[in-house]
Amino acid sequence: MRRERAAITIQKRVRGWVKRKQFLRLKATALGIQAHGRGLLARRRFLEMRYSRAAIIIQKNVRAWLCRKRYLSIRRKIIIAQSAVRRRIARRRYKELKREARSVEHVKKLNKGLENKIISLQQRIEELVSIPVRLFIRTN
Repeated sequence: MRRERAAITIQKRVRGWVKRKQFLRLKATALGIQAHGRGLLARRRFLEMRYSRAAIIIQKNVRAWLCRKRYLSIRRKIIIAQSAVRRRIARRRYKELKREARSVEHVKKLNKGLENKIISLQQRIEELVSIPVRLFIRTN
């Protein structure tokens, strides 16, 4: 009975040890598979983030370029519109000045005789001023 009980105890301990070894091996294998799976997922996520970040940077640069292009296009159109308005104003002013110059010439032609008359009157005034004038001083 003692032998039998000793044999059973030894068998129990050996079977427990074997099962613990199997369990630990199985646990290590499962943990290894999980680690490799998580590493693979982490690497994929990292690459996806990297590509996503690169795509975001490209989008940012393209959008900035498009905004600059649109701004320069609008500015160019505004400048063209302003120059057209200024050209129209300048043409009007030029026509007015031209008309005014023509009218001044016309007035000069009409008043040519008057100018000569004014000049002759000025000369006459100068002659009269140059003649000595006697002043009568009244003494009391």
